[in-house]
Amino acid sequence: MRQKRGFIARSMLGTLVAVTALAGDAVPLGSPELVHQQQLVANDTSAYDLFGFSVSSNGDTLVVGAPYSDDSEHGSASGSAYVFVRSGKTWSLQQKLTAFDGASGDLFGYSVAIHGDTAVVGAPLDDDSGTDSGSAYVFVRRGTSWIQQQKITATEAISGDVFGHAVTVQGDTAVIGAPHDGGSGPRSGAAYVFTRAGVNWTEQQKLSARDAAEDARFGLSVSLSGTTVLIGAPYDDGKGSDAGAAYLFVRNGTAWTEQRKIVPQDAVADSLTGFSVALNGDTAVLGAPFGSDKAHGPGSAYVFVRSGTSWNQQQKFTADVNSEGNLFGYAVALHGEQAVATAPGDDASALNGGSVHVFTRSGSAWLPQQKLTISASADNDRAGHAVALGEELLVVGSPGEDASGTDSGTVHLFAPAAKPGYDSTPVPGAELNAGSATLGASSTTLLTVRETGNATLEVTGYTLTGPHKAEFSVAPGTLTLPDGSAPQTLTVTCTPGGLTARTASLTVHHNAPGSPAIYSLTCKGLAPRDPYADAVAPSTSSIVLNADSAIGAPDGKPATVVGVLNSALVLDMGEGEEGTGDLKVYYQGLGLGIITQVDFLKADNTVISSGALRMLDLSFGTRTATVTYSGAPTPYRYVRLRGVLALPYKVDAIEALSIVP
Repeated sequence: MRQKRGFIARSMLGTLVAVTALAGDAVPLGSPELVHQQQLVANDTSAYDLFGFSVSSNGDTLVVGAPYSDDSEHGSASGSAYVFVRSGKTWSLQQKLTAFDGASGDLFGYSVAIHGDTAVVGAPLDDDSGTDSGSAYVFVRRGTSWIQQQKITATEAISGDVFGHAVTVQGDTAVIGAPHDGGSGPRSGAAYVFTRAGVNWTEQQKLSARDAAEDARFGLSVSLSGTTVLIGAPYDDGKGSDAGAAYLFVRNGTAWTEQRKIVPQDAVADSLTGFSVALNGDTAVLGAPFGSDKAHGPGSAYVFVRSGTSWNQQQKFTADVNSEGNLFGYAVALHGEQAVATAPGDDASALNGGSVHVFTRSGSAWLPQQKLTISASADNDRAGHAVALGEELLVVGSPGEDASGTDSGTVHLFAPAAKPGYDSTPVPGAELNAGSATLGASSTTLLTVRETGNATLEVTGYTLTGPHKAEFSVAPGTLTLPDGSAPQTLTVTCTPGGLTARTASLTVHHNAPGSPAIYSLTCKGLAPRDPYADAVAPSTSSIVLNADSAIGAPDGKPATVVGVLNSALVLDMGEGEEGTGDLKVYYQGLGLGIITQVDFLKADNTVISSGALRMLDLSFGTRTATVTYSGAPTPYRYVRLRGVLALPYKVDAIEALSIVP
């Protein structure tokens, strides 16, 4: 029945309004600055569909209600809902949802909620249990297709209950509001909890306020988070006629009990507190779009926080500009440290063009973050009639826009402004130590760079300064890290030109906020290492002639180990140059072949192992013989070459075939 379009006119004035709660596990926005990203319009919307009347998002999926859309099979204002999915940063239509038994005037899509692969759509004027008794439909996603899983109705439903006016879902639990339920008096209101087992949904409990009263309209708004549900009763008279209130219920096992009724400290008549609600963990937000505030005009929102079983008011939100009819607090959304309150009656961009206000919590204080309006807004677009928060996403329903005809409706998506972020390991300001290298050699270390924003990070170059800047280099000269890409590395190389500590400063230039990033560079120069003996050990026998001649590389000038019992030449390989492999001995001056013993010693002169030195080549000049080292991997510091009785021999040099790294 097309005349039911008058329903929306009344709802926008507060008689009955659609409020969609934020899904409980939505992710907070990633940037303080939000920009318009995309406008969504269904491909079949037409005049008076009111696409965007309700919205709900979870992850990369978004559901939009169009309750006044017509269907050739189901009739005028039977209603529909649309599922959009995100790929990268672009949203596209996945499927249009309609009720399998939809009928004219049901207003399917008046409320929507999504969590994971489950969506719930309210049809508050469905007539299954009497005129406008209402219903809700559960859809589940299989792959990329959505199928209707079940139609839900209240066991006590009667005409006029408008069950499905508000819906919320999380996991296998759904809560459906029926604000005109008359269990405690006409329009006292109720909310019904349903749970899923397998593929079947059953009613778990009907909820109503302990102090339920006529016309309170308990259940006009609902929001579920874990085992707690927040239910608005905006026409409650506890603080004055239609001052409003909200109620918290918690589940223990399968039973729900009322935990607390919350009312703002300054609540007054006609505020309609609880007109919209949002709950996440221990934080609740209540919208009061008709509340009177002398400084800021009609409309406000209130934040409450839970401590134990008590809920205390933390802060009141108001619009930044005094304007009659703003309806600030008409719809609210919440996650973590961010909250959103809308003002669809705001005239900032056009008469009733609407606006959205974002707040951020720091400690216990909430600070205004940003006010958003639609730049091309026209009169009566009412942007902010519905709102949802998602992962780096703010969804704003604007059902009065004329995108495809008068009041065809649209949805606007806002996302953090595209800005790259820069981070690194080690972090900016830290030291990069390239280690040690011998003079003439190089050592390296890595600087790992990550993109932490939502746009391509460009490392455009670097600058080296400091006393030893010429001894350092960085490669590559530039980096490009697309949003979401894997970290990349810069290699810092040090080629020390001296034996002291080498220092410099590295400045990395990039296109992200906070540029440049500065690091201190260090490395150490070491004297060149060699595999030859560095010194004669004190334990060398005094009768060894020219012992120093065995130090260093072979040069034709040998030391002589005389043929006396217990004589020995002991050579020091040097600290940091300890041997780990076999030993090559350079010898000369033999008249007869000699076999003697070589001992490999630790720094404390204890023996690691011994091997035979076979000097059997009697030709002229310097010859070599190799002694097998069997003590690997233990390094040896000293080498002891024993004398042979009555047979002197000459040692030009010794060489460890491998030394410690």
